[in-house]
Amino acid sequence: MKKAILFIPARIGSKRLLKKNIQEVWGKPMIEWVIKEALEAELVSEVIVGSDSEEVIKIALDAGANTVKRGRHYCTDNVSKIDAGKEMSIKWGISQDVPIVLAQANSPEVDFETINEMVTVLNSTDRKEVITTWKGNQHGALRAVKDYSQLWTPHLSYKLAYLERDWVDIHTEEDLNEVEGTRKAAHLRRDSSSASGVTTGCSEAN
Repeated sequence: MKKAILFIPARIGSKRLLKKNIQEVWGKPMIEWVIKEALEAELVSEVIVGSDSEEVIKIALDAGANTVKRGRHYCTDNVSKIDAGKEMSIKWGISQDVPIVLAQANSPEVDFETINEMVTVLNSTDRKEVITTWKGNQHGALRAVKDYSQLWTPHLSYKLAYLERDWVDIHTEEDLNEVEGTRKAAHLRRDSSSASGVTTGCSEAN
């Protein structure tokens, strides 16, 4: 079983919710929750946070992640998560044939079980890509590709698998209030018991 390298792109600039990736959720900067789950995933060999901000890099290092400094031109509004993954993989010197997981810093409900499931799917099937969705719509929480070369594929692979997860990507004050409010009790139960608390299942797109 090939272990994955997990990247967390985390620029400091954001328009709707300032410094959203380090906004406090459940008592910590939200990126810390993503790092924590990534580090607990047994099928992840390295966790790397990429940012243009020394503030974000310090938080990431304190939480146990490795870091790379991202170029400003890769930290604008029109740069995709895949493009960020390309930059980070080049700077980290990745060339080996291993799965790569891209995790969103502003998705604090991410859990290590889902990360492990994604990596398992990539290792044990012909799927080239796995994404998280909810009710058929892709959200940005997690996206995993079979290997380094797949980052250069411009569109989602037709050999795609998806996992249904009812998670909130935090982009606005309203999103933040929802996660801090109605979803806090569920998070606290999960954090104390290390249980998943999410719907499990993998579907494939032909």
